[in-house]
Amino acid sequence: MPERAPRILDLPYPANPFFTGRDDDLVRIHEELHQAPVAALTQGRVRALAAMGGVGKTTLANEYARRFWRLYPQILWVDARQGWKAGSPCCSKNCFRTGPART
Repeated sequence: MPERAPRILDLPYPANPFFTGRDDDLVRIHEELHQAPVAALTQGRVRALAAMGGVGKTTLANEYARRFWRLYPQILWVDARQGWKAGSPCCSKNCFRTGPART
C-alpha cells in the first residue's frame, strides 16, 4: 500500500480558535461545490463568498479549506483585493498543494 502523502497546507491566514456557529454555512458551501458530477476531470466548481465587510467571509473560507482540504488535489486562494495583475496566483505563495512537495 502506498504511503499517505503528507499534508502541505499554506493558508494566508492562521486558524481561528474561536470559530463557532457556522457549521450550516460550511455544509452549504460543501454541498454547492459537490451537488452534481462535473462533465470532465478538468472541470470543477468555484464558489465565491460575497457580503458586506466584517461578517466573516475570509474566516469562513479559511475554515472550509482547513476542514475539507483532503477532498481537493489543489486549493487556490486568490485575494481579490490584490487583483489578478498583482502576480499569477499559481506562482505566488497563495497557491498551495495538499499533496507531496514537488522537487
